Amino acid sequence: MTDINQNILAVREYIAQKPMKPYRLAINAGLSKNALAGVDSDAWSPTADTLRTVEAYMKENPPPPPQANDGAD
Repeated sequence: MTDINQNILAVREYIAQKPMKPYRLAINAGLSKNALAGVDSDAWSPTADTLRTVEAYMKENPPPPPQANDGAD
């Protein structure tokens, strides 16, 4: 897997872990609300600037740690 594919996968995982709508992540990162439109599509091809901006935001705002399953379901 190329670095860019890993970066795209990291953005998708971040959105899933938060959970957060792509437009909200884009806005929070200082991008236009459409910057991450289509993020779930294999055809999504963000610019390097978009990835750098989102990665910087993700680094400053990590997703919460996974909830431990205490067996009290």
